[in-house]
Formats: sequence, structure tokens, C-alpha cells
Amino acid sequence: MPAPPESVLIGTHVDRGLAERFKTLARATDGSVAAALRRILLDVVAGQRPQAPLGTSGYRVSVRLKNTERLALLAAARARETTPSVWLRCLAVVHLGRRPQWNERETAELRAVFTELRRIGTNLNQIARALNVAAQSGEYGRVPGRGVGSGHRGEPG
Repeated sequence: MPAPPESVLIGTHVDRGLAERFKTLARATDGSVAAALRRILLDVVAGQRPQAPLGTSGYRVSVRLKNTERLALLAAARARETTPSVWLRCLAVVHLGRRPQWNERETAELRAVFTELRRIGTNLNQIARALNVAAQSGEYGRVPGRGVGSGHRGEPG
């Protein structure tokens, strides 16, 4: 990418080992060496100590994909209404940490499923309670026109 006409290249020579360590740090924190150097220069010129780079709570990871894999990743991310990077992070977190990650839509759907399941459980408890009351009062197992226990639990009627 060509440099803007008002910009000037600033550079220096450093020890190869230092350069490699800086490249590794810059790519992990700022995304590139140029971005890290630009941030440091702006901080120093402004009279500030260089600040911690953005995103230091996490690390940037680069992944190379074949075109078909990239397209599959884009489709999967779109289907989940998220970005490819967020979807890859979710996959990594789930795989490595065994902690599922859901987007807002999936979370809302899970909450709806849990709510419905709770309602079904409440209904089952009410049915069980009614059956227990009926059994204790002798109503359970009574067949109209016949005595209590008629046909109940294999008892002769």
C-alpha cells in the first residue's frame, strides 16, 4: 500500500534478536510492527509513557485457510450472526475449555427452551401431586359402579 504523501518513513537498525522479539510482541498486541511503532511514537511525542497496546487482555492469532475453508467459515459465522473471528474464538474456547459460547439469538432460544422445560416440569409436579392426593383419599383406582381397587394394580375387580 503506498504511503500518504504527507508521511515520512522513520527507521533504525537494531540487533536481530531484539527485532524478532519486538515483531512477535507487536503482532500479538497491535497486529503489526508498523502499528506498534506508530502507537509508541504517538505516545512519546505526546509526552506520555508508551501505553499498553489495545487488546492486551488477549492475543492475536493468525490462521491460514484454503479458499473453501474460508468460505465455510464465513457461511458459519453469518449463520450465527457473528464475525468469522468471533466464531473461531468461540470454537477454540469450546474445544479447549469445554465452555460453550452462544450468540445473543442462541442465548435467547436457550432461555426459551429452559422456560418451556420448567413449565413442563411444573405441570408434571401438579399431575403427580393430584395423583398422590387421589390415591391417599381413595379416589385413585375407583371405577364408577365398582368398588375401590377394582382393576387397580392387578387386583381383581
